[in-house]
Amino acid sequence: MEASRAKNIVHVTKYNWDNVRDLFISSFESCTFYAFDMEFSGLGDRQKLVYKDLEERYSHICGVIGSYSPLQIGFTFFKRTSMINESNKNQNNNGYFESITFNFWVFSHHDFQSSSDSMSFLCESGLDFNFLYTHAIRLHPKALPLPSNIQRRVNSNTKSTSQKSRPNFIN
Repeated sequence: MEASRAKNIVHVTKYNWDNVRDLFISSFESCTFYAFDMEFSGLGDRQKLVYKDLEERYSHICGVIGSYSPLQIGFTFFKRTSMINESNKNQNNNGYFESITFNFWVFSHHDFQSSSDSMSFLCESGLDFNFLYTHAIRLHPKALPLPSNIQRRVNSNTKSTSQKSRPNFIN
């Protein structure tokens, strides 16, 4: 798979990160809101992923993060854009959202567990493991601090998150 930007999807690898970093940062800084998703090499006990108690579910997910490796990290940035009605250029309606997605190909620098069910699901969903292991960014815990402007925005968006047992990915 070639690193590409098709349909507003940017595949980020160790080979093109330097070229897309500024676009990623500017997209983050100018977005109205964003979504974040990760694909892992396993999920652990799936029964615990549906706990109704959010603290218990969160605690389980923190344990999964320590045992399994992220394989893809996705960010989609949405930006509200005004839309001008062509019949009346002075009339401005509710507008629409533009989006751009960054799909980071990653895996842990350290040994990690994998689940055969998760690997099968990812393979069936089109994840190219050859591409992953040859192009992915190797994750080193605490090695890549976020730029201060992004760190401030992340901190401001997570004030309500419980600080109890929250993993530290950023610092």
